[in-house]
Amino acid sequence: MNLNELKRYTSQGEGLYIEFKKKATYPDKIVREMVAFANTKGGFLFVGIDDDRTISGCKNPEEEIFVITQHLANYSPFLVYHLERLPINAKREVLIFHVSESEKKPVYLKENVPPFKLLAFVRVADMSIIASKEMVQVLRYATDMQDVKFMYGKREEAILRYLQTQPKITVADAQNLLNLPYKPAAIALVTLVRADLLLIHATLHGDYFTLNEAAFK
Repeated sequence: MNLNELKRYTSQGEGLYIEFKKKATYPDKIVREMVAFANTKGGFLFVGIDDDRTISGCKNPEEEIFVITQHLANYSPFLVYHLERLPINAKREVLIFHVSESEKKPVYLKENVPPFKLLAFVRVADMSIIASKEMVQVLRYATDMQDVKFMYGKREEAILRYLQTQPKITVADAQNLLNLPYKPAAIALVTLVRADLLLIHATLHGDYFTLNEAAFK
């Protein structure tokens, strides 16, 4: 990447594929963003760019790299990334962490405080959020979605009929619709996602599901 290309990225602002950090002050947050990129569509994390898109660069890039790579090694060792260093003047550099979409999902971040839980994150617009249990299941089986075999019964039919008149459905909606506890209602929705009949959408306020219109054409 050259400086002109960097300016084009910064002009776009943060979004699904782009995240800016001025410094590696909070390396746990940097790792979280990178994990979210890996679990979504990949992206670029730039260190040395202010929130207002000013390209300030890193004065001590070696220190920034050490802090980030150590944190990655300790808390998300299976995350794959490529690091590029772009000098912007004689004294400063921008660090570019290019994270590809992972072929094996989910990629986890291990919390750095007890009980050291494993968390998966996904990218939603310009945010990285914790993946729900349902999203984790979808990510886990993402590579074999087209090969899912399941019994198409009354539950599945009821969900698809519901979505013919409603734009979306949540697990809570499915519970009410099917008169089921949370877990079996969630399993029914995830199964339909794995069968490529529904799409799952993560938000800060919980997931929702919609028809995969392409599957019905």
